Amino acid sequence: MPVVLLLLSLFVLAACDSPLPMPTPTRALSAPTLAPSPEVLPILPAFDPAQRGGLGQSDPTAAALPAGAELPPLPVGTRALGAAFQAVQVTIASGILEGDLYTPSSDLRVPGVLLLAADRAAWLDFPLRLRDAGFTVLSIAYNTDDPSAFASLIQTLIRVGTVDPTRIAVAAADSAAALALNGCGADALCDAAALLHPQGVTPDAVLRFNPRPLLIAAPAGDSAAAEALRPAVAGDAFFLYVPGSFAGGQALALGAPGAQMIEWLLGCWTQ
Repeated sequence: MPVVLLLLSLFVLAACDSPLPMPTPTRALSAPTLAPSPEVLPILPAFDPAQRGGLGQSDPTAAALPAGAELPPLPVGTRALGAAFQAVQVTIASGILEGDLYTPSSDLRVPGVLLLAADRAAWLDFPLRLRDAGFTVLSIAYNTDDPSAFASLIQTLIRVGTVDPTRIAVAAADSAAALALNGCGADALCDAAALLHPQGVTPDAVLRFNPRPLLIAAPAGDSAAAEALRPAVAGDAFFLYVPGSFAGGQALALGAPGAQMIEWLLGCWTQ
């Protein structure tokens, strides 16, 4: 019995030593609060980013490009079923260039051809014939003196999903020929160049382009400017003189001369 009393005494003493629980403070605001905002139904505006300059905000391809990269061609409108080409816009540092994109029916990567002239419609069926021969074609209305524009166009062309970036050719007519050859001379991605009735092309530009394949086409009765470039050529060159009179260099690509140009372009990667 004394042992039981001793244990009870120890238990009472231990209980007396336990601290009492602390009271939990209740938080209260010391100043009046603002009334809740009225409930609204948010309706997000529906718009086409391509028509509002929003490319890159919701276009996965554009958004995935590294900083400073060129954008792929931006489609203008919807390509009609069975249409030969898609109207596009190409962004360069100095603004927007209008163009047409001709792509093959398959998803295979094929050689790309950049067509440059003041009037892209004056090529008539030549871009379509190039496409049917196995090329992806980007035809641009080119009348800019921006020195960086050419490099931007080459970068834009190689971002087309059906273009093999290791096989790129440029065909340019009249005043665009000098700009194209100057650009090709400074850009290793340009593998071949075709100049139609070139104006303002200098032997120095040819020297910078050597020894890559070069085609120069001119009316048979106006071959002096083309012949003046012959001594500067050090690579594979094809001088094509077409009989008759022509309103613009693009007309040299029509009919049989156009077929010769296409055959020459195909040979640039089969030699």
